[in-house]
Amino acid sequence: MNIISREEAVCLFYAVPFNQENVNKYISIINQLVDVDICFSRNPHKPRLLCTRVILANAFDIHLYNSQTDRETNNVHENSVENELIAVADNKLKLESKVQLKQFIQIVYRSTDPKSTTYEQRCMSLYEIMSDLWKYTLVFREESNSSFVNWCKAQKFEFLNTKIKRNHDDSELRISRRELYVLKSGYIDILLKEIVGVHEKYQDYITDLKKEGYCIVGYCRKSKTTGDRDKVVKSLQNMITGLKNRSLVEYIYVTVSCNAKTPINRRDLKKNMIIGELSGVNGDAQGIQKLTKHLIKELAKMSKVCLVVIDSAGLTTNMSGLESFIREHRNIEKIIIDTLAHDNQVNVVECAEEIVKFKSLFKFDGREELFHRSKMLPTPPS
Repeated sequence: MNIISREEAVCLFYAVPFNQENVNKYISIINQLVDVDICFSRNPHKPRLLCTRVILANAFDIHLYNSQTDRETNNVHENSVENELIAVADNKLKLESKVQLKQFIQIVYRSTDPKSTTYEQRCMSLYEIMSDLWKYTLVFREESNSSFVNWCKAQKFEFLNTKIKRNHDDSELRISRRELYVLKSGYIDILLKEIVGVHEKYQDYITDLKKEGYCIVGYCRKSKTTGDRDKVVKSLQNMITGLKNRSLVEYIYVTVSCNAKTPINRRDLKKNMIIGELSGVNGDAQGIQKLTKHLIKELAKMSKVCLVVIDSAGLTTNMSGLESFIREHRNIEKIIIDTLAHDNQVNVVECAEEIVKFKSLFKFDGREELFHRSKMLPTPPS
């Protein structure tokens, strides 16, 4: 994801070239609208106009753009090294984990031109990047430079694809640098607030949903495996703990063993005894035991449901099966996909709009990589 300014977003929305004349013209048009502003949800390159009350009511999932003019004004006092060091010392926001650091690096350092005025070209070595990062995190502070370099390579960061330029510094040392597109300093504080504050904002969002009458239901499943029983129990229990502590779910339903493509209404037709070894579970996806509460039966009793899963494949990769399931259970209005422990992100899917009407908006069957859901332990409180 790239960060773009409000001025750029306005030109994107009206499909006109980004220049000062168009910025002045179309910003003026939007500013004259009453209770309407330009915003975005998951992709900042897809701006839309919404009522400001809707934006504020959905602040977790809908975001306003930051004005380039405001950022430049804030940068006036950041020209000297001395002022920059003071700003860093006063900055209380710190990236607390490698997951947050990874997200930060992916956004800040780019190998290709983001075509945005929020970025500038800089020629940097990995050690210079590490020095920059120390302003915003304590991660790797106690480790060697080589540890950071090896970690970057293991993450396969996009900026590493940039061709290396080798030159000599003043001490005649040979330095390997890359020509990168780097997020301007005036936007760093915005990014830090988004990354560090996502966990707290997410729980506030869940709390607001409960106040609106939503029942928060968690669901997790384990893929079929030949592993031993204890590992399966531990894996599922980790997912259950994550759903309770991070997503504040009120009910949890578990499928002990099934493939991701198995239709939801075909799961748990046979009782798996492992579910009895799990704590904090309300039932399975369907089941046959009369004394157990079952997900499909319980959904029929709830007026507004928000279903929470860890990674989209934790629910299903069968898009047609998911669509059928949502059509049968119209009270499932939202699906939250929690990947906080993997990439520090949460996606909120509006079922009626995104799954039933516009299936291409969010693909449950198009993961780029495999997430280990059982390793997604609760994020420690700040």
